[in-house]
Amino acid sequence: MSLANAFNNAAAGAPFVPLDRKALGQELIDLARRPMDGASQNLNINQRAQELLDKGADITVTDAEHGRTALIWAVQSGRLRIVEAILKREPNLNARGNDGQSAMDIALKNPNKNKQIVELLRKAQDAARAKLLEELNDMRSRRDFTPLKPLNIQKRPHRRGNNGQGRR
Repeated sequence: MSLANAFNNAAAGAPFVPLDRKALGQELIDLARRPMDGASQNLNINQRAQELLDKGADITVTDAEHGRTALIWAVQSGRLRIVEAILKREPNLNARGNDGQSAMDIALKNPNKNKQIVELLRKAQDAARAKLLEELNDMRSRRDFTPLKPLNIQKRPHRRGNNGQGRR
């Protein structure tokens, strides 16, 4: 259910049905896709994006046409404030659209235009890498941690018998 439908239903006296996280994520994608225009409208879009994120919008949702997340669209549109807000939610920075491009790939296409966004994405990548290394070190320091070792699997000898399962 879209946000407009929810408002229309509420105005008609229908009981309010809470929006699910995926629908909020789709609305976030719609906001992130919009090209930059007037300052007051951009401010409203940024505020609405923050509201959606605060309500729990799913940042892993992708659009059907291009397979891009809200982060990728925000980078494509140059929406710095939306990129910042999404990065606070620790998104998958390696997510790629149907064209195989990540948010960083798109930002690096025009690094002079997207200088602040490139810097934000690099900091987020460094933070994610540091967090992963910290978690790995925590796992290694635990007493019950056993690193995975390859199993030594030997082939079992083929048994021939008179039960009809062997070769003849």
